[in-house]
Amino acid sequence: MAFGRALFFDASLSADGKVSCASCHRPELGYADGRNVGQGVWGRKGTRNVPTLLDLEDHGVFNWDGRTATLEEQVLAPYTTTVEHGLSDLDELLDRVSENPAYGPLIDDAFGGEHFGARISESMIARGLVAFVRSLSGKRAAREDAAASSTQVLPVEVARGRALFVGPAGCATCHRIDETGTPTTDDEYHALGLELASMDEPLDAVLHRHQHHRGRGAGDAILGDRNLAALGRFNATGNPQDIGKFRTPSLRHAAATAPYFHDGGVTTLEEAVDLELYYRRNVAGSLPAISREERDDLISFIRWIGVERR
Repeated sequence: MAFGRALFFDASLSADGKVSCASCHRPELGYADGRNVGQGVWGRKGTRNVPTLLDLEDHGVFNWDGRTATLEEQVLAPYTTTVEHGLSDLDELLDRVSENPAYGPLIDDAFGGEHFGARISESMIARGLVAFVRSLSGKRAAREDAAASSTQVLPVEVARGRALFVGPAGCATCHRIDETGTPTTDDEYHALGLELASMDEPLDAVLHRHQHHRGRGAGDAILGDRNLAALGRFNATGNPQDIGKFRTPSLRHAAATAPYFHDGGVTTLEEAVDLELYYRRNVAGSLPAISREERDDLISFIRWIGVERR
């Protein structure tokens, strides 16, 4: 894991020597970055909000559109993305790691006889980073399973919020409560009905550009073009029914990882909950009126089971 940790915090593995994985996944911010969208080499900004890396072992898909199927693939992708680490290709990454003498002992410790002094491989870098990322925990054990238990004695406002969350507010439909009791995600894709409103060009023009980029530098295209990014899951599947759909984010660390939604366009947890409630009531037509006091109880519950209880 020491090898992966060193890679994670190493800014020399970027085109301008200033960006590491920890630049966007900052430990003090719940391994998110507090910005609306990610910012990489030479100050280049992307189009997607940076997700937390805590408790990734609970998820089977990655990115807001689910275009990456494995964590091994995901940890390598930023190195060659123009608005992230910005290296020309993975060979450049391998050269930079191989030429740094500090990595020698870490590689030997991590891979032993498998390495035999040979050139580091993409697989080794991926495995080292994955080992470190999978070690990042939100200390779920400290929260026990109180959120799942209706018999646990909770603060009054938290108990009211939990009842709303799993009941009339319908939050647990997508942000399901698992066996540990922490609100997580269905890892499915949904649209609030607002995503495409942010486009500043006709949808058909964006779809034409999508056809040009699909399968060729998709990550660069999505992170460099906010209109393409707004297509959501469609970027991965090409299915018109997926236009504007994004993966349900976990709420486990929501209290510490503002701003929210795929483009970071919602600043506070209060605003995020309001937007979800607005959608369910006025667009989906599946929610009774929720008072401001009840909204505040929902937020109390989300904060209670998040990092503020660690």
